[in-house]
Amino acid sequence: MKNEMTLLLFTIMGIDFAMDVEHITAMVPVESLTNKKSGIVWFHEKVNFPQTPVVYDSPKALHIVSGTGPFHLIIDAPRDMPVEVPAEQINPFPVLVNQFTKDSPFRAVYLMEKRMMLVVEPLAMFP
Repeated sequence: MKNEMTLLLFTIMGIDFAMDVEHITAMVPVESLTNKKSGIVWFHEKVNFPQTPVVYDSPKALHIVSGTGPFHLIIDAPRDMPVEVPAEQINPFPVLVNQFTKDSPFRAVYLMEKRMMLVVEPLAMFP
């Protein structure tokens, strides 16, 4: 048995992200959330996004279950299928960088197709 993680890859305004699918129970169109009054959070609201305004071209809602309850996290441009990644290919941040990210949901970097993906821990967004 290999030590692997299953990552959902997505891009927001040219920045690549990866998220472990462990706590994601569904991905639905944002339009399906029209009757929801709470529990909807846009990804850029939970991270210090470098560009404003943030434009989502093809947003999707991830249904995530955490200790504080379920919520929908809106991301943009997810790949159709998650990818299986050997755990040793996910690189934790170096100590120097980690001191700036310890209070953020960013945990590591994954290199794929010569692109750097920031690995995000969704439960860190909702402690």
